[in-house]
Amino acid sequence: MKAKILNKIILAILVLALLMFASTLINTDLVSAQSTDALSINISPPVSYLYLKPGAGISAPIYLENQGRYTLSVSAQFVDFRPDQETGQVLLQQSSDFKYLSIAGDHERWGKEFIIRPGEAYTLPLTIALPADFPQGEYYLSVLFNVEQMLLEDVENNANTILSGVVASHLVLAVNLDEADRSQIVIKDFKLPKVVDSLMGIDFRLWAKNIGLNAGPVAGKLTISHWPSPAEQEYEFYPDMVLANSQRQVRGMSADNLDHLKSLSEQEEVMTANGENFLAVQSQFLDNNLLSDFSYKKPFLLGAYDFRVELGDETQVERVVALPISIVLVLILLPILYRLFTFLLKSIAIKKNNDPPIIS
Repeated sequence: MKAKILNKIILAILVLALLMFASTLINTDLVSAQSTDALSINISPPVSYLYLKPGAGISAPIYLENQGRYTLSVSAQFVDFRPDQETGQVLLQQSSDFKYLSIAGDHERWGKEFIIRPGEAYTLPLTIALPADFPQGEYYLSVLFNVEQMLLEDVENNANTILSGVVASHLVLAVNLDEADRSQIVIKDFKLPKVVDSLMGIDFRLWAKNIGLNAGPVAGKLTISHWPSPAEQEYEFYPDMVLANSQRQVRGMSADNLDHLKSLSEQEEVMTANGENFLAVQSQFLDNNLLSDFSYKKPFLLGAYDFRVELGDETQVERVVALPISIVLVLILLPILYRLFTFLLKSIAIKKNNDPPIIS
């Protein structure tokens, strides 16, 4: 009887715990959805590449649009950034010593709040004015927007829930006398095996380095050839920007996917007119098909495979040999395992014959 009562108590506790867990999930999803809607702000452009002579000036406006349902309070500041040497991603710094970036010529406007109502757009009129003796080189700046929204009124606790977030727009400023492109993208590292098993794929990765004076895009392709086909498979490199004196892992996609991406870009106006979110569709396609860790797979590989990289003005060819290593090992091990198995069976049979009979 006591056991039955105890089981009922345990069952009630489990049901209560499940109900509380479900309630937590529902509340979390509600706040998450409201938060996303409240802070729905579009920043354009996400990255600007600017060329400027010493002693000259340029405007670099950033456009903000409140796509949510709530009024946003926004303030702007800027810091330096540097690229991650492995991926090329932005690493924000704590501050900046750059003194020539202002909001419409007014340095005092940094940090001051402005309001963007639902559906409204706002232009931040950035200007850069360099002195004549400003040193040539490339400079990396990130404009950070602190976005804040008082979203939910908590009547019970007499308080408001404040949602906030930070979004960024990055500036890459190349300063030189003739505003010419002095980027030079070279092959930094090409990692792939020399020998692989025939039943395994060939995994490979590529890094590009910019030894020039300003940022430049990755341009080129990789071709895999295997007799008798001169182009067994091709990958086109995605035009990621590589900043001066930095490196990043090269990304790419198959030629068929690249053609599909170009076709998708040509349909941007039609998709927008039909109410479709072109940027979301394009972003989803890139997430699904853009590769950084490449892998060449076939049901069975055998022989020599040549990997030809064309990056900028450089060309590098590496050869990978595929051998049926696992199959050979199995063929070698099978007779040994068979002999071992038969030996064990004979040993067991001999032991049974030598065991004294059991007298009951």
